[in-house]
Amino acid sequence: MLDVLRDQSLVIVCAALFGFLVLDGMLLVGLVIPADALILLAGTTASGPAEVAAVIASGAAGCVTGASVGHLLGRRYGSRLLHGRWGSRVGDARWRQAGDVLRRSGPALALSYFLPVMDSLIPVLAGTLGMPYRRFIGWVLAGGTAWVAADAIAGYAAAEIGDGWLLAAVAVVLIGASVAVRAGRSRRTEKAEEAETVDAA
Repeated sequence: MLDVLRDQSLVIVCAALFGFLVLDGMLLVGLVIPADALILLAGTTASGPAEVAAVIASGAAGCVTGASVGHLLGRRYGSRLLHGRWGSRVGDARWRQAGDVLRRSGPALALSYFLPVMDSLIPVLAGTLGMPYRRFIGWVLAGGTAWVAADAIAGYAAAEIGDGWLLAAVAVVLIGASVAVRAGRSRRTEKAEEAETVDAA
């Protein structure tokens, strides 16, 4: 598998990563497909520090572009998005968690990129809540770049060591952690909705 990935053009890999992260930030794609695994795999295609830097740059650009569009969509259509069909699938509890991150501080926003799902929810919610774009995008750039760099470098290191065992282990850990967090949040969401139903009754 690594050999197949290494045969792909770096331009194609970077373009695909950029495109996915744009969609992740503006259309909540991260709710379905964990971006960490894709960044990790993109890192395996790099053949040296310069190519790793290219992967990181394309990923960071995708984060910033997607977050910018998500912020704009939230500012213009926030109420429709949050209460529409797709927003309802997210659940009120997840939206509240994203809101808590935005209300804490800029560093919390940056660190949210290391939390599954949050990178998909926060741009739209930031626009909906009227968070100033300049303040928002600065922390997105910091957090998104650090996140992409960590995963891309891990993928590159795994591929350089050879035979793919480290890559498989890192991928399993990332995907497993993502699934665990999503499952935990789903349970908390269900409990919160049940509590709200009881209170309303």
